[in-house]
Amino acid sequence: MNPNSWIQFLIFLVSITATSCWQLRISPPSTQLERLATGTDLYLVCQVREDEIEGNKDNVEVSWFKDNTRMTKQKIRKNGYIQASLAFVQPSKGDSGEYTCKATANDETQEEKVSVVFYERAGFVNTENVQHPQEGEDAKIHCETKGDRLDELFWLKNGQYLTDADERGYKFEDDDHTLIIPNFDSEQDDGNYSCNVVQFAQIYTYDISVTAFAKPIITVFDIPEGNYGYEEQNAVFKCQATGKPTPVYKWFKHQEDGKIVEIVAADKYKIDDGLLEINYLTESDAGDYQCEAINDIGNVTRAAKLMIHKKPRIDEIEDVMTKLGETVELVCKINSESDITDAYFMFNKQKYAPVYIPTPSVPYETDAKSEEISTEQNEEVPEPTEAVIEQEGTTDDVFEEDGEENDESESRKKRSVADENIVVEWKEDKTLVLTINNVQMNNMGRYSCHAQNMAGYGHDSAKVLVKHSPKFTNVSAKYIRRKIGDYANIFCEVSAVPVATLKIERNGKKVYGNGVSVIIDETPSKINLTFKNLSESDFGTYQCSAENSEGSAEPAVIDLVEIKHPKNPESIICTEQIYPNFAVCQMIGYSDQRGEWPTHFEVYLAQSSVLPSNDYDWENKATVEEVQFADGSIKIAGLSPTSTYFARFRAVNEAGREDLTGIVQFETTVPWTPEQVNDVVIDCPDVCSINWTAPNDRGAPITGYKLVFTDMSGVVNVDEESQEVTIAPTSSEEEAAENEETVEEADKSEQIIIEVGPDNLHVDLPQLLPLHNYKVEIFAVNDKGESEAAEYFFRTTEKSGLATLFPLPNWFIIFLIIAVIVLFALSIDAFCCKTRQCGILACITSHVRNRRSRIPKDLEQGTINAENSVLLAGKNSNEH
Repeated sequence: MNPNSWIQFLIFLVSITATSCWQLRISPPSTQLERLATGTDLYLVCQVREDEIEGNKDNVEVSWFKDNTRMTKQKIRKNGYIQASLAFVQPSKGDSGEYTCKATANDETQEEKVSVVFYERAGFVNTENVQHPQEGEDAKIHCETKGDRLDELFWLKNGQYLTDADERGYKFEDDDHTLIIPNFDSEQDDGNYSCNVVQFAQIYTYDISVTAFAKPIITVFDIPEGNYGYEEQNAVFKCQATGKPTPVYKWFKHQEDGKIVEIVAADKYKIDDGLLEINYLTESDAGDYQCEAINDIGNVTRAAKLMIHKKPRIDEIEDVMTKLGETVELVCKINSESDITDAYFMFNKQKYAPVYIPTPSVPYETDAKSEEISTEQNEEVPEPTEAVIEQEGTTDDVFEEDGEENDESESRKKRSVADENIVVEWKEDKTLVLTINNVQMNNMGRYSCHAQNMAGYGHDSAKVLVKHSPKFTNVSAKYIRRKIGDYANIFCEVSAVPVATLKIERNGKKVYGNGVSVIIDETPSKINLTFKNLSESDFGTYQCSAENSEGSAEPAVIDLVEIKHPKNPESIICTEQIYPNFAVCQMIGYSDQRGEWPTHFEVYLAQSSVLPSNDYDWENKATVEEVQFADGSIKIAGLSPTSTYFARFRAVNEAGREDLTGIVQFETTVPWTPEQVNDVVIDCPDVCSINWTAPNDRGAPITGYKLVFTDMSGVVNVDEESQEVTIAPTSSEEEAAENEETVEEADKSEQIIIEVGPDNLHVDLPQLLPLHNYKVEIFAVNDKGESEAAEYFFRTTEKSGLATLFPLPNWFIIFLIIAVIVLFALSIDAFCCKTRQCGILACITSHVRNRRSRIPKDLEQGTINAENSVLLAGKNSNEH
């Protein structure tokens, strides 16, 4: 190149420098735009320094373009720069491309291009953060990733790096995306695992919780014993399974048509966490029941058959109508698939049973088809029930085979209630027959037949009806007191066979109801007349009558009385029945018009030796007593002995109160002996006891009670077959005389006398012997003497008295005490053998012998004790 050319080149460079004194800058630089991940915000800035631009700076333009499309329209002047910014917010791969920044200043334009490339960010897809491999099987923990230019994938467990060289034997598949844990063991393999992937020197982590699941295994399957349930009772199935997660349970029943139906909780079924309880079993509940335990891994089932022991079924027993003196049979036909263990009739709360019912001698066997059903049922069969009616000539052959059963039968006989007219017999075809000979009225009523097997009781009943003329058994009160407008009810109940015709009349005319205020309800055995709003014409005398083919009843008469203002008596007599602490006053002047009768009297009492003055304030100073009025007299109680009383009376009823009467004077007597003891209750369930109420002391306080017991078993012919305690107070002079003669015949040494204080109204009697007849005389005692004896007869049971207080010894305890004594003796013997080289008996014998042989030596040595010295001295003197 010649010198002129160099000069021209230098001039060109100087001209360029002079015209391009500003520079375009891009941030961040292009080297930092090579590894951009999607989703990471990016901010591109293109700027020109203001101090590099000469002249007017407002005309400077800076903009971003992509594919010749302007991306920004504004410029910003900030911190000495004029700039345009391009923001990428959550960019995607579509935002990748070549971006151009153009700047114009002083008619000069510069541009700068940058290449922006976004790569898909690393991430995890279709990967569960909780995974449950099955216990004992190879676990495959899968981790699926996404993203561009992923460098590495590795696994951690609880922060520890996992490799295929680990002694646990980990394996990896699918380019390490799947971690294989052989024979997963929850104890060592459960934990937190993490799948880790590297992108552009950054680690992305996905945590996975791994816990083993196990398929359910039924470990408990309890079913009703012997696969049997009992009719009308409950049956319980229990199903428990292990598994992870915890199994849930479903119960199913196999229908007869082969369908399997799920059981849902209801009144019939109670379902609770594997427990199935079937309430009130019926025959239709028999069948196969299946338990299913389910969790996320799988399910398992187990089934068992349920059979139903049914209660006895009794064929309907027909009612029987008979006549007095005839013989009646009630036949109770029992249907039962299992053996009958008890059968009897009940009548008036009394049990009538045969002496013996055959019971099975071998366990009841079943044929089970289900895998859970036992083929043998060891069901204990109850012993035969106690017979309460002795059957003559039916027990000898039966009870000879078994001595224990014979003893039990004899015991039942002693406790039975004999009834010669009623006989109960057991037939081999499971039929129970009750025969009533010489039927009487007290045999009429409802008889129920009961039968028991292992499932429970069945029963049915029938009536024995004895033809008889009508008899009213329950009627309204003889006098019904009401006011006009009140409610009233009159009824009459009748017993009659056949059914009687009932009617009710008023003043000789039949009464008819109107359905509104007067209503008549009638049944075959009762007529009921109701007045809802009494009028004056409704009051009067009503009569119930009944008639059938056997005769008619004695009419029942009821007076419906209209209540009126009470009337005071015309005269009062209180001096004829005077006692130490009460008085009976006769109220004279009351006619048959009971509407004016008082229901009670208010008695105003003044205890004084002189007549009260005319201005005596009876209302406030006198003692007021309310006493009931009945049968024309009243009884004034709570008086003091040997006292003078002045009294005034006021009649009172539902309609009002009358004025006070005039003054009546009377005087009580000196104290007497107490009244006879009454309300005596004797009870002998085990130890006999007697309770009574305190009688009237008749003016002198009771100081105590005396009870005299006489054993009558040797002198009184009392039915040995009686089971119930019989209490029979004497009620006539002839009976009292007979009892006195009997007592005189009895051995006085058999009497037991018990005295108790005045506050003791109860006595326990452990002294009495079982199965003995006793007479008890009870006396109340005060300072004036003893009351009349209250006599009662009763019989103790086999559990009474000493038999209860001192029962037979417990042989196990006795043998235990003997064993302890023997062990103690052996211990002492062993101790003696160790210390003395001899047993205890040998040591004692040796000690005695040594002591005797020691005496002569002690005498020679002068060491004999005082006792032996005296003995020897006495011996020597005797020899001389």
